[in-house]
Amino acid sequence: MTGKKYIQLAQNLLQKKDKNKDSFEAEIRAALSRYYYGLLHCAIDKLIQINREEFESLKENLTNPIPDRSIHTSVISSVKSKNSIVGTSLDIARELRVLSDYHFDKLILKFPLKVKDKNFSSKDDILTFLNDVENKINRLQNKKDIGLRADIKGLDNLTNLLKLKKWKRKML
Repeated sequence: MTGKKYIQLAQNLLQKKDKNKDSFEAEIRAALSRYYYGLLHCAIDKLIQINREEFESLKENLTNPIPDRSIHTSVISSVKSKNSIVGTSLDIARELRVLSDYHFDKLILKFPLKVKDKNFSSKDDILTFLNDVENKINRLQNKKDIGLRADIKGLDNLTNLLKLKKWKRKML
């Protein structure tokens, strides 16, 4: 069993067409829960791939939890240490799971649906978001492997500086 298999099951449930509204709400809730747990397992596997020594304990903590320490918080924090955007997205997926599993008084398919700072306007919007989180997790890498990066403003400044130096050389 893998996290990817949970994700595939969830995707199949989320792509179903609305037949019976009562059972459909239950299927969506189950799909969101399975999707999150699939993402959680994929994130653990990816972190171990990045740095086995640092993150292998996460796998152990699934079956032998540390008292007063949530595996969810541990994994999300570890993902945030590699990429804060991906970690925040995984945390939103966790909130969707909590809403699905515990808040039966709220309809999942009543839109707009706001989870943390993310707004969802349809079931397809939720599926697109979760698929994006999966893709981001798959692309996670060790920060030291990323190399030198520049933001757009920094890149623009560098380009302008190089043009200025080139212009000064021509003027000499």
